[in-house]
Amino acid sequence: SNVDGWRWGEEHLAVHRHTPFGYVSPISVLFNIEQETSGSDNSLLRGQTRGSGPYPFRNVHAAGLRVVYDFSDLNASQMIISTGQSGHPFSQYYDHLSGLWARGDMIPMSTSDDDARAGALGVMELRPPEP
Repeated sequence: SNVDGWRWGEEHLAVHRHTPFGYVSPISVLFNIEQETSGSDNSLLRGQTRGSGPYPFRNVHAAGLRVVYDFSDLNASQMIISTGQSGHPFSQYYDHLSGLWARGDMIPMSTSDDDARAGALGVMELRPPEP
């Protein structure tokens, strides 16, 4: 009833549900990633809404991956994903990029092996089985 207290982001939430635990109450709060988002059906940071139902303004469709390639210098490219780099809910990297994604920010993306090694926490080598 008090329009002065309304905030778009509170109604325009992006909800990233974990499969399968994001659908199990009450533990879903430990697994789902929710963030307020800007944008709308008609903006650059598009966050499509249903327009009806109990949550008519919820962000139900948006780009989970945003990339800007700099073809003059690929190491100057930028990217962001909507959640984090880990699919493990108890990893510190499960949702570490979600706030940046919600704000429309991006992080540097390098194709340099040296850059990848400099920031690596470890190395995993995958080898096909011996014939």
